[in-house]
Amino acid sequence: MEAKVVKKSHTRRPKKAVKGNDVGEDLPSASSSSVLGISLLFHSLCFIFYLSLVPKFSSISPNPGAYR
Repeated sequence: MEAKVVKKSHTRRPKKAVKGNDVGEDLPSASSSSVLGISLLFHSLCFIFYLSLVPKFSSISPNPGAYR
C-alpha cells in the first residue's frame, strides 16, 4: 500500500512540473485537502477547549443564582 502511495505522489509531481496549467488545477485540490485536514484538527482542538471551558462557566453562572 505504501509503495502505491509513493508511486502516485511521484506520478503527480511530474505532471505539476511539466504542465503549467495543471499546476493551477492540481494545487487547489491538494491545498484544499490539506486545509480541510488542518481546519478539522483546529476546530476539534477549539471544540475540546470549548467543552473544557463550558463546565467552568456553567458552574460559575449558577453559583450567583444559588447565592441569591
